[in-house]
Amino acid sequence: MASVENIYHNRLNADCSEIRTLSLLPGHYEDPIRCDLQTVSLRDGPTFTALSYVWGDARQKKPICADGKVFEATANLESALRNIRKADVAEVLWVDAVCINQEDTVERNQQVHLMKSIYSEAHAVLIWLGDGDEYSDTLFEIISKDGIPIQAMFSTIAKRPWWTRVWIVQE
Repeated sequence: MASVENIYHNRLNADCSEIRTLSLLPGHYEDPIRCDLQTVSLRDGPTFTALSYVWGDARQKKPICADGKVFEATANLESALRNIRKADVAEVLWVDAVCINQEDTVERNQQVHLMKSIYSEAHAVLIWLGDGDEYSDTLFEIISKDGIPIQAMFSTIAKRPWWTRVWIVQE
């Protein structure tokens, strides 16, 4: 689990279908990751993009700044945020590891019940398969030169850890 430096001020109200969204603040690739959290109700039709990704090794942490405080995110989440961040505009996301207080079992369980709604009501869902590896890098090199070898593309993508997650059907 990510360590929390008191970035959660109140428990989300499940009766009001409350969730937290994360505004990923603009920056260049090498800049520190900064974000702000907002509490919104799904009933109000907020606009956000849900991020689906593999948490990765929980022991490999990288700091991000959430509401001005240090939040120890998994290295895979930090990489996802670094790669999807825009240089000139904030991106409003729902990211389970940050938007749900993972230290609060009651809130975590309430939010799990809302996940189907969260993903279905998101404006878009981004899937982060992780940083490139030798296979995906080779595949994209081939694609850029020779077009898309469909079978090879699907075979390579299907081997990524994201596909083994329990939540995939729900997301």
